[in-house]
Amino acid sequence: HLTWRTLSETRNDRFEVERKGGSISSWNRVASVNGNGTTNNANTYHFTDTELPFEWSKMTYRLKQVDMDGKSHRSKPITVERHADDVRLVGVYPNPTDNRAVVQFSVSGTAKIKITLHDELGRQVQTVARGWKDGHQSQLVDVSNLSSGTYFLRLRVGGQTKHERVTVVQ
Repeated sequence: HLTWRTLSETRNDRFEVERKGGSISSWNRVASVNGNGTTNNANTYHFTDTELPFEWSKMTYRLKQVDMDGKSHRSKPITVERHADDVRLVGVYPNPTDNRAVVQFSVSGTAKIKITLHDELGRQVQTVARGWKDGHQSQLVDVSNLSSGTYFLRLRVGGQTKHERVTVVQ
């Protein structure tokens, strides 16, 4: 959630919120917020970034203030860090799937994880991922070699286990 304030404004048409993060090194406009034209009053503006890529733990924002004549000025960038506060298995998509799916999970701090896929009888049919992970993560799951049916994804982190149902349709 971003908040900024102006003390006064002169011919202010809008603010464009720009963001970069993750593997994206260029600035992208993610929102436009209308300005208040010309005023001597203080104004407070807000923007909530609801389209944030899940796996980004650090992102940088800046404002592009655009005048009514098209001239613009950019603010200094600010960097925001997002930390996972617990172990979460967010979900699997698409679900049902016929080929590949993405599992999203988060881990608080650096922890050893293991993600496995099990059939309805509890037999392990695939190891999806293992190793040391930190923060918000996305992992590709290849189910193209599995028969149609219901499977269970298991995320183990330390003494915690999380489950998610996955439906495979071939």
